[in-house]
Amino acid sequence: MATALNFIGDALSQPLVIALLGAALGVLLTHRFATSRARQDHQRDLERLVLEDQRRAAHDALNAVRAIRMQVAGGFTQWGLLHNEWNDAVYPATQLVHDPEFTRRVSAGLYTVFLGTITHDQHVSYAALRGALDVEEWLEAWLVRQPAPSAHLPPMDEMRKMVLVRNRITLDALNDHLAFVA
Repeated sequence: MATALNFIGDALSQPLVIALLGAALGVLLTHRFATSRARQDHQRDLERLVLEDQRRAAHDALNAVRAIRMQVAGGFTQWGLLHNEWNDAVYPATQLVHDPEFTRRVSAGLYTVFLGTITHDQHVSYAALRGALDVEEWLEAWLVRQPAPSAHLPPMDEMRKMVLVRNRITLDALNDHLAFVA
């Protein structure tokens, strides 16, 4: 047993063996470092791709909501078509831009356009404009990484209470709220 230890001790004292052990250790450490760095680079690249997708979706939604706002401001009252356009062009951005305030604003704006489909009332135009502007302002602020201004439309549960009065849909309370907030 002592001779085996002496042999190992003698072998480890040889310069070639020490050099080989050092090289092996260097290769192992280099591999570990490279693997760790590759994981970090991969994660950073994934985060950049996700952010790029989010920004692209935000730009598309911003263009769509501006078009809807201009249609409403121009007197376009085919609310069913606007509702479909909002659903197809603005709402999908909420699946990529994960922000509860953005989702709340998009849903509230969609609800005002929905109210136009069931009431066929011109009084819904201001609420729909305000909903589109709320989404537009939020997206503009998000794209330049600024805090968004506060929303004018109330949350959905409050809005439902405002518009449904004695089993009848009326926009008076919602429009009064918007006149007070603005």
